[in-house]
Amino acid sequence: MKHAPTYMAFRITGWLTMAVLMVGLAHDAVAQSGSEGGLIASPKFSPSNPDIIAFERQRERTRVIGIRNERSGSVHVVELDERWSGAQDCGGLFEERDCSEADPGYRGELAWRPTLSRDGSQWFVYVSGERGGGFELLLARMDGDQVSSAIPVPLDLIQVREPTWTEDGELLVFRGQLREGGEDLFAIQDLEDLFSLAEATSTDLEPVPVERLTWTPEEPELGPTFSPGGQSLAYQHRVRGVFAVSVIDVGAALRGDRADPIEIAAIELEGFDRYKPSWSPDGRFLAFYTSSEAVQEQAERTLQDVAVAQVLYYSGTRQVSRGQLLVGASGRRIARGVLPNERMGPQWIATGGRTGILYVEKDEAADYPARLRWIEQWMGGAGDSYEEDLSGTFRTVNNQELTASACGVLRFAFASQQGSRMRLEVREGPRGAAVPACVETRDDYNAGAAVTRSLLIPGQGQAYKGQRRRAWMYRAAVGVGALGAAGAFSQAQSFGDDYEAALASAVNECPAGRCRGATLEARFEEIQADYDSYSSKRSQGKLLLALTASAWLASAVDAGIGAGRPSGASLRVFPTIMPLGGDRYNAGLGVNLKLGRRD
Repeated sequence: MKHAPTYMAFRITGWLTMAVLMVGLAHDAVAQSGSEGGLIASPKFSPSNPDIIAFERQRERTRVIGIRNERSGSVHVVELDERWSGAQDCGGLFEERDCSEADPGYRGELAWRPTLSRDGSQWFVYVSGERGGGFELLLARMDGDQVSSAIPVPLDLIQVREPTWTEDGELLVFRGQLREGGEDLFAIQDLEDLFSLAEATSTDLEPVPVERLTWTPEEPELGPTFSPGGQSLAYQHRVRGVFAVSVIDVGAALRGDRADPIEIAAIELEGFDRYKPSWSPDGRFLAFYTSSEAVQEQAERTLQDVAVAQVLYYSGTRQVSRGQLLVGASGRRIARGVLPNERMGPQWIATGGRTGILYVEKDEAADYPARLRWIEQWMGGAGDSYEEDLSGTFRTVNNQELTASACGVLRFAFASQQGSRMRLEVREGPRGAAVPACVETRDDYNAGAAVTRSLLIPGQGQAYKGQRRRAWMYRAAVGVGALGAAGAFSQAQSFGDDYEAALASAVNECPAGRCRGATLEARFEEIQADYDSYSSKRSQGKLLLALTASAWLASAVDAGIGAGRPSGASLRVFPTIMPLGGDRYNAGLGVNLKLGRRD
């Protein structure tokens, strides 16, 4: 039939409209589950969701980063964006390097950004080995249950290690190796330069500007970690020939002040380099690994204890004045004979008004038990009441890499080994434990304004929120649907809707039953075919118009979901495979859709 090509064209248009919508939704679909296996190290809970945990996995000579969703069971392996692969290894800043070596296969030292972006996604950085040797900094983000490809951060440094964020997510600090030799601490202060890399289409980029915080390249600073609030930065370095834990004022360092760091604790142990200081949640203490008091032989100095120093401040300020090594019920060490975490310092936990240290005791006879010691009771000399054995609760043996999350709920994560197999374990803490809420999306836009923008122009609210991919998805869906509907209706108008008049006209034109060589019956069949085509096109136009309106409405609804703090009713209407809404992780059978303007 002569109208078949047109009919198929409009069917394809309808399919295309639906495909655009489905592809956009599939972008956030839940990934397939996977098994960790291999060696497990450095588990780190997401600061925005206790169901999300990152870890390092090593098999043979390859180490990768995995990100697991405890609720969905999905596991993502963080990969390098293919369009960047090799760009920073063999060209640009590193063009002098030999890139003939195989990929060393190292990715680790992940640092979650403690705050969410405007679109509700969670940024993170990590360190990756390069083909030419050394380590580079990479940037990626997690949106819902999806992890983006990682992008190398171009820096005018030979290599980067140990990235860490301030509590407000506005400053990124790392240890960098200078081209002229030596290492110091550097900071990225203008995060727009960092996050704009995600939108870049070229690999020929200028280095991201950095600020130098320390000026002792011959004595590198190791294990940098921010105090709560970000005013102070603690690290390990060498002072007067011995290693020490010291603190600098971050604000002063950013202003170019090269004042000497404040020494918190110095340990007379030459060659010991695994302190890894960590702040207590309230900023009053610094815990760090140190050598065992009971062992003096150099060959056995790998046995470690945990010591705690109190950080003292000038009156009425958060400026550090000095530190003081604490002595408690067990002497100068809060824990002895511990199995240290590979990349992390001693882990703190704060709940119910108490502050504690988590650690694994290096006791083969007891199968490396997990312990918790409350620091206030330890300082007060409260006998054995300051210690809790977590292994009985965990019901695991050969524990390693113990950490905890106090985001919304209290959870513990650790690696356990049975035989040759190591597993990443997550255990719930006591119900009702007093823990802070998880970080929320930065509330720097008005949800009502986002909805209004999408009502006027589809996708405009998503663009306002920073969700550029979703914005173009909605615009494409509405655009394709509108064009298809317009084409269908314009084709239908060429026939008109007066079917009876068309038949009467054919009879008048064919008084003898013949119309220019054709019978009247053939003419009737032709009119009927035209009318069927007209009806089909009108139906297609109506369907495409309905799809267009639905996509436009979905754009407006989605604009008010996810980030910000909109008030109003909560409806559970979408299944969990459609990740719309900021509360999607807390949904059981659906997702809470928060509508209205924010408070």
